[in-house]
Amino acid sequence: MKIFQSAAILLLFSFMAVPLYASAASAGTVRVILNDKQVALSKDVIVRNNRTYLPLRSLSENMGFKVRYEAASHTVSLARPETDIILALNRPDVTVNGVAKTNPDAPFVRNGTTYVPLRFIATATKANIEWNKKANEIAVKDQAFIHYADAKADYWVSFENGKVFISQDGKIRELTGANVKPLEQGSIETHYFGDRSLLLTVDDEHGAHMTIFHNRYQFLVKDGAVIKKSYYTYSGNYAIADFQKVKSNQSYLFDGNVLQLIDRQGRLSEAYDLNAITGETGSFVIDYVDPGFALVRPARNLQLIYVDLMDKSSEVLYRKLLTEEEQKLWESVDEAGDAYFVSTLLKLEKREGNTLYLSYRSPATEQTVHVEYRIQ
Repeated sequence: MKIFQSAAILLLFSFMAVPLYASAASAGTVRVILNDKQVALSKDVIVRNNRTYLPLRSLSENMGFKVRYEAASHTVSLARPETDIILALNRPDVTVNGVAKTNPDAPFVRNGTTYVPLRFIATATKANIEWNKKANEIAVKDQAFIHYADAKADYWVSFENGKVFISQDGKIRELTGANVKPLEQGSIETHYFGDRSLLLTVDDEHGAHMTIFHNRYQFLVKDGAVIKKSYYTYSGNYAIADFQKVKSNQSYLFDGNVLQLIDRQGRLSEAYDLNAITGETGSFVIDYVDPGFALVRPARNLQLIYVDLMDKSSEVLYRKLLTEEEQKLWESVDEAGDAYFVSTLLKLEKREGNTLYLSYRSPATEQTVHVEYRIQ
């Protein structure tokens, strides 16, 4: 399942390297810029005794902290790789990475929202913060993390160095062998196979210079150790999600050419070489995978191909499902970067039994056409 962190308690967070102040008159309109991106604050900034306090929730989520509230002790704990903070509400007691400290500007709760002082958080996290009085803006530079959690564990990926971390028993540890390239953004997806194995996928898709870049890192983990990994990259004029309307019911590893299925016990199938099966060259994009077949697209032209994994055969679907006139129109455009061309391509809409229901926009009539493909 794909999990996006949503703190159930109250949490938001900020850092700085020097004391930070804001006037009471301007406090409510202060903007917070985290690593060059504005943070949507859940509540306004508060100034108390010339100290600036931020709502804990929004920034903690953006900075990748796992947050827990202990009702009995009236404390809030913030945890991420290399940083563990325990704050006492309305008291000066605080613990940073196991060391007891005193915080004269204690956190407090107002209308159900927890607020923390920037000065203390700056010291605890070693973040760099600058106050722009003219713009009424706080700029925060921090070693940010992606943090996602599912029912079994918490996961982090460092934007700065690409290290991957996991916590299943309350202790955060690096998942050795699971490094990715430094990220600007990303998402995490997990799929478990019993109690011992899981597939951890890190996706990074972003646009730059009129091009979409998609990087996918996959790690097959057994008993807490990476036993197989793959890396896939694509750059072009479309987002992967534009075509993947139907979620695959089969887990797999894929490196752009070689496809391996993963069964319910976390075991890998044989390696399917898509270049050898289809006769194509270069890398592919995966649309859908089933235990018996896969729908793939060569990156060079994005035409949908049905690959039979049982007998290792393939069929280019537009040659099977389109009229001769439409085939000629498609074949006259061999540039996958053409936005109009991409919009006409076959897409899987649903599967029922052995029938695949697909659609495309006809280059001849400009109308959406629905077709069916029968799995043999």
